[in-house]
Formats: sequence, C-alpha cells, structure tokens
Amino acid sequence: MLTHQINPHFLYNTLEAIRWKAESRQASDISEMVRSLGNLLRLSLNDGRELTTVEREIEHVKAYVAIQSARQDTSIRVVYMIDEDILQLPCMRLMLQPLVENAIKHGTRHAGDGEAVKILIRGSLEPYRLLFEIVDNGPGIPEALRAGLLTAERNVPHQRKGVGLRNVHERLALYFGERYGLQIENRDEGGTVIGISHPILDTEPAQRDAI
Repeated sequence: MLTHQINPHFLYNTLEAIRWKAESRQASDISEMVRSLGNLLRLSLNDGRELTTVEREIEHVKAYVAIQSARQDTSIRVVYMIDEDILQLPCMRLMLQPLVENAIKHGTRHAGDGEAVKILIRGSLEPYRLLFEIVDNGPGIPEALRAGLLTAERNVPHQRKGVGLRNVHERLALYFGERYGLQIENRDEGGTVIGISHPILDTEPAQRDAI
C-alpha cells in the first residue's frame, strides 16, 4: 500500500537534502539519524518485493537500532553473529526488525539506571532451514503470557501484546508452511530467546516477488 501511495525517490532525495544541510552545519548527530532513516525506508519498501537477503535484513536492523539509540537515553548494544554463508540467501523481509523492536521496548522499560539493553542476533545454516535467534537480557516473558503470544485468539488479555511477534510468526507460516515460524523461550539466567525457523530458498529475491 505504501509503495503505491508515495514516491520513494522523492523521500530519499528529501532526506538526503536534510542530511546535507545538517552536515553543512556540523550537526553530525542529526546527519547520522537522517541517514539511518533513509536506509530504514529503503530497506523496508524493498522495491515492493516480499523477499530480500539476509544481509539486507541485517542492514535494516542496524538502521533501526541506530535510530532508537539516538532517540533514547538507555544504551543499546547489539552483537551480530551471522554466518557469512547465509548473507546472500533469500529471506522474508521485515522478519528480524519487529523482534529487535520488541526486545528494545521491553528491555528499556525494565532497565535500571546505567544498565544497557543487550541483544545478540545469531544466524546459521542447518540441513533443512535457516535458524535465527534473538537473545536479550530483558525480564523474560511470563509463561502464561508466552503461551498465547503467537496465537490470534480474540477476547484474551494478550491480544494487544506481541503484535510484532505474532505478525512475523503468521507470515512465515503463511508463506512457507506451518513447520516454519517462531519459538519463544525464557533463559535460566534471565532474558528471552526467540528462535526463527526459515526455509532455505535457492532462488533470487527478484525472481520470487510472490510465493
């Protein structure tokens, strides 16, 4: 819908003009934030394609984290452990960013004074799937709530929570089948691990606009 309603090139050019003005006034913080916003927009739209590459998905996350870091006082530290072998493989777009957003939101809410929000993003190749994990140092998710986060039942307390998680889970199942999706676990030492099971695709994103 957004692709048809706006002209992305106009927005890119406008953001670039704002960034140039910020740099000319030596406002490097504003310049960097505008650059990250431009990257976020470009990678989100993805030329209207449903598939991107793992590398571009990681770039999208980095742009989002840069903006969030500039917006709030709480320190955000993200470590990326992505196998190089999977960087150019196709994957569903807007898959990792909603999960990182959720981790930052809940981590910031419960972080103490001077405590950083810490997130680890892992990506690896298994025999029959791509496996991603988002690991955070937040408060964890109560079991009663965790059990219903990935469902869309009506008139239940969790309905307004975990929308990003449920969205990614349902899109993976819709595109690739119910064997793929999310799995949520609490760590014994605190925090949450969200696992993402994604199929191995051997075609270029440009050739698979629809699945």
